[in-house]
Parts: sequence; structure tokens; C-alpha cells
Amino acid sequence: MLKKLLCIMCGVTLASQFALIASAQEASKDDWTLRILHTNDTHGHLESVARLSTVINEARKEHPNSVLLSAGDVFDGTPYFKQYRGLADLKFMNLLGYDVMTIGNHELYVEDLANFVKGAQFPILNANYDFSKEPLLAPLLHESIEDSKKASGEIHPAVVMHVKGEQVGVVGLTTGEDIELEDHMQLYDLYSTTRKTIAKLATQGVNKIIVLSHLGYYVDLELAKNVKGIDVIVGGHTHTQLEHPVIVKRDQDEAPTLVVQTGQYGEFLGSLDATFDKNGVVTRWNGRLVPVNEQDDNENFRVADDPKVKAVLDELTAPLEDMKKSIVGKSAVELNGERFAVRSKETNMGNLITDSMLSKASEKTDASLALISGGNIRASIPAGTITLSDVTTTMPFEHNLFTLQLTGKQVIQALENGVSEVEKKTGKFPQVAGMKYVWDPAGQPFKRIVSVEVKTARGYEPIQTEAIYTLATVKYLADGGDGYVVFKQAQDAGLMRNIGDVDYDILIAYMQRIGEISPQVEGRITEGRVTEELNQPRFIDMQGHWARKEIEFLADRQIVTGSSEGRFVPDEKITRAQISVMLAKALSLTSSAEGLPFRDVTADAWYTNAINQVYLADLLTGRDEVTFSPNESITREELAGIAMNAYGYITGKRLADLTMWSTDVFADEQEINALAKASVQQAVGLGMLQRGDDGMFRPSEEVTRAQASIVIQRLLSVKP
Repeated sequence: MLKKLLCIMCGVTLASQFALIASAQEASKDDWTLRILHTNDTHGHLESVARLSTVINEARKEHPNSVLLSAGDVFDGTPYFKQYRGLADLKFMNLLGYDVMTIGNHELYVEDLANFVKGAQFPILNANYDFSKEPLLAPLLHESIEDSKKASGEIHPAVVMHVKGEQVGVVGLTTGEDIELEDHMQLYDLYSTTRKTIAKLATQGVNKIIVLSHLGYYVDLELAKNVKGIDVIVGGHTHTQLEHPVIVKRDQDEAPTLVVQTGQYGEFLGSLDATFDKNGVVTRWNGRLVPVNEQDDNENFRVADDPKVKAVLDELTAPLEDMKKSIVGKSAVELNGERFAVRSKETNMGNLITDSMLSKASEKTDASLALISGGNIRASIPAGTITLSDVTTTMPFEHNLFTLQLTGKQVIQALENGVSEVEKKTGKFPQVAGMKYVWDPAGQPFKRIVSVEVKTARGYEPIQTEAIYTLATVKYLADGGDGYVVFKQAQDAGLMRNIGDVDYDILIAYMQRIGEISPQVEGRITEGRVTEELNQPRFIDMQGHWARKEIEFLADRQIVTGSSEGRFVPDEKITRAQISVMLAKALSLTSSAEGLPFRDVTADAWYTNAINQVYLADLLTGRDEVTFSPNESITREELAGIAMNAYGYITGKRLADLTMWSTDVFADEQEINALAKASVQQAVGLGMLQRGDDGMFRPSEEVTRAQASIVIQRLLSVKP
């Protein structure tokens, strides 16, 4: 059986710079529009399914050419799954009339998946896994590409949907990231498999291609960039909430690929109207998220339940009442298990869970440390009584507890893995007990851990790299899940012990032993020195300023400085000399001032070396061949050009090679210099700069020191 993969990447909410409607091409009589309704990562959250049904029905009434797709991860996450193993979800998917679904990593419980597929009244897709030697799945596998109506209850690499006389190909792909495969299973190359499957669809005369992807948002962007012929990617896995489609183009003249994703838990229905020309190219689109759980001022849901679906839900919910009512603990405080919190910082829920793990492991071993990844924590619990349902919703995976013997060096390696992708909010972020660590979010991945201390009878002391420590963790991580390969190495070396108990049972027993709990954030996990909110402002004029955090981040790295009076003067206009110094420091540029062509830059000026460095790096040019104008201000369109030059310097990519073109229409577009338009589009598309709420970019507006600092800080997060 496949080792399960937890959610690898946390969801990021995309800014509104991505276009809602993105083409001014005129309609043709040969054009055809398809409405794609889609969900992803519902994870057993059936409590809103009756409202979701209403929203789907209304969307179908509005548009005759509608299809309903699921990008996977229907399994796991609530008592509904624990009770029904996915078959309750399936009942509703059949009832709501889903057309196609792709397999998510959480569907990889082989026995449960086989039962799910057999009962599905729609096809299940996966093109990049070979399950042919898995006895329970092999009878359900078909290599052929069939009409979707004839492929229900089967697994295919792709299907063809016939919608009002038009053919639409759908390809299914599933993440292979951090999944431990059994020897008899195989994962195919993603790009070549996708290209081959699209080519097979083309031989059947299909020129409109949807990839139903459970790969994650960032992988979807790379897939769109590297594989031609994809019109739409309906995504999942990262729980990314895209308010509007993200547009990927290999260059300005190529056909676009639209990337969509709804977030999680059935909170939104994705709706994308894509218009195709006679060649199957998307020429116009309109995409949005339709809220399912929106409430009015009286906390009543704005969307009514579908009565038929609600009746079925009530029937399936009744057996769960005993589970929901069973009280297993009490907390004096809310337990923070929010997705973005547990995947980026210390939380009291993380402390409680790891404390319970360490307590249990120390009963049978000499364990002194515990670690669990944030992806294993799925929900918060309010203050007050705690039910069994609360616990199983928070910890739905039923992982057994194990211990590993590790050197201090290996513990540090594990922590480095855990913080290596925090900006993506992946599930690997480490919540810990028995130790505390400091990490630098600005550091390069696997070079972010600043210090680690372990708890001893004398208090916290620095970890010893050669000493042996016994660490408690769950089986999924011990198997190398979430990138914890150092744990798998210890297991392979025979340094693992099975404690035997299930994680949520351990937590319940721990709470019942303590009585009323009140876990706190204790400083086990900190960034840099201390939490910035606890500090006095670094500059006396930055108290309450909107850019304080970013400016102090840069100041800590000696990229910006203030005046001798301790002021930063954030709203002062930045000069060309000042931005040159900031860039030179941020990018660690080196060179001398020898040979500088500018007559207005003297050899002994404080900014001379920096100007020479940015000039030689092609980040800034002079006003002309001999004039730099170091004391002049810069405009927003000039800042966009500087930002994109720096982005190209960091990544080695030319402007024309980049894919994240913003298709925003600016209200003052005519005021943008023609030579600056490409840089403005790219800078906005990459989130370096933004337009105002009024739709204006204001290209001629002079840039302040605070605004420039924000852009420099964003450039520091760009990976080479």
C-alpha cells in the first residue's frame, strides 16, 4: 500500500493583480464557451454539501455547457471520513453529478480507493502512476482514453467529455512529492507523461485540454510553462485560494494556460467560463469563486440548503452524534490549529500535541524530544469542553507513535528540512517539544537554523551535534514523509522503535491525565532574535507605520540605515543613489568605482561604489551616457524596471522568458511609457508592485523610501 502523503504545501491567497477577464479579442461565430465548475481538497467536510449543491444547481442553470470536476483529496479530515471511509463523500458526488475526478494523495488508501472507484458514477483519472501490480486497483485500471460517460467506475489516464457537440479532453495528474512508493508501484515522469497523453487526445481530434491536477499550485505553474497544449489547469493539493484565474504564457504571443484552484473544504465553488476559438485556443475567460458558507448579519447562511441533499446529510450525520457528544477533555484556552499558523510558527496546539507525544514515548524509552509536522494538525479547538469529534478532526490520520535515535546533527538536519519551505506553507513545518530553535526566514533553504537548544535538568542547553537523542514522531514522518529523509535513514539503520499507540489516543489520554489544560506559546520556535511585536521600533519614526516590519527586516541585514537621530524617514522620496546602495547590499554586489563613466558621480562620494556595481550588473543605467543624476527621485514605472532587472539578475531569466505576465488593465494605462509596459506587467504579475484599488498604477508618481524597501524585501525572497 502507498504510504500516504499529507498536504505538502499550504495554501496561499493570491492577490487581486491576476486578471478576472483577460482578453479584448472580439467574439467569432465559431467561438464556444464552456463553464467549468470545480472543487478541490474537500477532505470530508460534508457539513456544507447541501449548500454546495444549491450553488452548483444555480451555476448550471445560468450556463448550458457546464461540467463539474474534482481535483482530488476528497478523503481524510473529519469524522465523516473516519466513519464512512470516503463512501459518504462518494454518495454526494454521485448525487451532485460530478463528471470527472482526479486522484489526490489523500485518496491513496488502496482499499478505500478501490471501494470508492467501484461505486463512482463518473471516471477517476490518473496518468502518472502505475498501479497495475496493486491487486485491489489493477482490475479497475484502463490505459485507454474513453468517452467519460462510458468510463464510470474506472481509472483512466484521461477521458473525453462530449459537451453539446464539442469534445473536451481531461487529463488526471497526482503529486508524487514525498510519497514513499512500494516496490511494485511506479511514478512516471510528469512532463513526458502529460505530453504523451495530450498527443493521444489530439489523435482523437480533441483540441480543448483540461488538466485535472492534484500537483499543487507551484507545480501547476511549471507544468503550464513546460508543456504545450494545456488550456486550463484545475488544481488542488496546496489549498490555494485563487480568486481569479492565473494566466501563464510562455511568451506574449502564445496561447494562455489558465490556472484555477478553490482553496479548501468546499468553502467555495470555482466557476470558470472559458471561450475557445475553432482551433481550441482560449481567447476569453471569466473566472471567480462562489462562496458557499457566506453569512448575513444575523449569522444565517445566504445560500439555502438543497432539501434533497440535506435529507441525505442528516441521515449520514446521525450515527456521528455519539462521537460528537463524547467529552474527552477541557481547555481553558482556544487551541490554535489553524492551517497557516501550524505551518509557519509555534502554536499552543503544536506544543500540546508534541508534549503528549513526548510524555507517552518517555514512558517506554529515554525520549527527550518530540516533533510533528504542521500538516498533521488540521483544525483548531475552541476553549471549553473537548469532544472526541474535535480531536479526530484535528488529528484525522491515525498515525502510530515511534521513536528514533538521532545525533544532534541529524536533529538539526530535520529542523532545516522543516523550515525549508515556510514561504510556501508546506506541511513539513516542525512543531516541537523538549527543545527550542531559532530560525532565519531570510536564509537560504537548509541554512536557516540559527540555534537549537534541548531541555535538560539544568534548563535549556545548546544541542550537541555528536550526542545521541531519542526523538518521538509519527510513523508517516519516520518513513521519510514531508521530506524528513534523515528520519528514514535512522529507521533503515535499525534505530527506530514502535511505541504502538495512535496519535489522537495519546492526546486524549494526556489531557485526561492532566485535567483542564491551558497550553501556551512558550518561545520554543522564534525567528531571529525575538518576535518583532515585542520590540520597540528600530527607528523612532516607524511606530505604527505600515512598512515597519519590512524596513526593520532590511535594517537587521544592514541593507538600509537611518539617520543619526534614529529616524528612517519612510515617506521621504528615495533617490537614485539610495536605491543603488540598497540594491548593491541586497544582492551582495562587488566591484570598484574604477572606470565609472558618469561625470556627476565623484570618486569619493558615499554612493559611488554602489552606483558602479548596479551599473555593471545592468540594474540601473544613467540618464544619458555621462549623467547618472544620483540625487534625483525615481518613479513607479522606473521602479518596476529596476525590480525586473534585479529579478533577472537573481534568476538568470530575461524579461521575455518570464511567464507571470499580469493582464490587469490599468485605468491610467495610457500614461505608462511604452518602453516600461512590459516591466510594469511583469512586476505586477510577480507581486513586486501593485495597482491601487481604483485601478490606477500611477507610473509617474515618485517612490518613497518605504515603498522601495518593500520591493527590495520582496526581491530577497526570489530564488535563483
